[in-house]
Amino acid sequence: MNKLDIASIAAAFALAFSPGANAQSISKADYKSGKDSIAAEYKSAASACASLSGNAKDICRAEAKGKQNVAKAELEARNKPTNKSRYAVSVATAEAAYSVAKEKCDDKAGNDKTVCVKEAKAAETRAKADAKAQMKTAAANKSANETSTAARKEARETGADARKDAAADKRTADYALAKAKCDALAGDAKDRCMNEAKARYGDEKSTVSTRQKESTASTPKKEGAGQYVDDTVITTKVKAAILGESTLKSAEINVETHKGMVQLTGFVRSRADINKAVEVARTVKGVTSVKNDMIVKGQQ
Repeated sequence: MNKLDIASIAAAFALAFSPGANAQSISKADYKSGKDSIAAEYKSAASACASLSGNAKDICRAEAKGKQNVAKAELEARNKPTNKSRYAVSVATAEAAYSVAKEKCDDKAGNDKTVCVKEAKAAETRAKADAKAQMKTAAANKSANETSTAARKEARETGADARKDAAADKRTADYALAKAKCDALAGDAKDRCMNEAKARYGDEKSTVSTRQKESTASTPKKEGAGQYVDDTVITTKVKAAILGESTLKSAEINVETHKGMVQLTGFVRSRADINKAVEVARTVKGVTSVKNDMIVKGQQ
């Protein structure tokens, strides 16, 4: 895979959760051979980058590392073919494509660069959301096929909720991208652009999972006289706030909320990014506390 793009992401998770993906695990010898081959290919690819300079070198390294990570995930999926391991292939492919696209954005400047990074992040978010929905649906269908009619009905509902959750994540990313594009404008033109973006992507409530609504309906967060905030709405707003923070544009932060308490997980570049993400989350209306479970890359 010399080029990591959206087509390869789509192909990765479409194949990953196909019926034919349920193959038997490979032998120990094949697994070891696969690991050795991946290491050798990465070493060769990284060596080829040495002759380059500037951003071309950074892009080359990102492509080499991304290819290695995808190959490792694919090997693990062949060794232990489960929905989770196949989902990992889709995630690795999405992250690899984002890493390369983000490096290519360094050739730009100003708002063009910001929009470029937001587009890359939105593409990664869409791919991961679709892959997660596919995994949940595949797992639910597998369980339903082994049980009752009632279980099959629940599996259909789980699949529908998974797709709604994926749509919510994609709307959040698209909203952040649209706002970044509006920043290139000024005055009334910018105001119109922001209003259009909010009208098109900013209605978080329309994308909230029905299952999530039911799970949080009994414990809403009270905001004032007769006003309540749903945990899923808080989660969406925190995600949007983090995506809108320029210093966190390359971070990979996940958000979960329970009774107004926000948990942040994922990987960031530095301790400063952790502090900034926590600070941004605390500014969101309805958040009562923020728990940090983020990890600085290279320190895990």
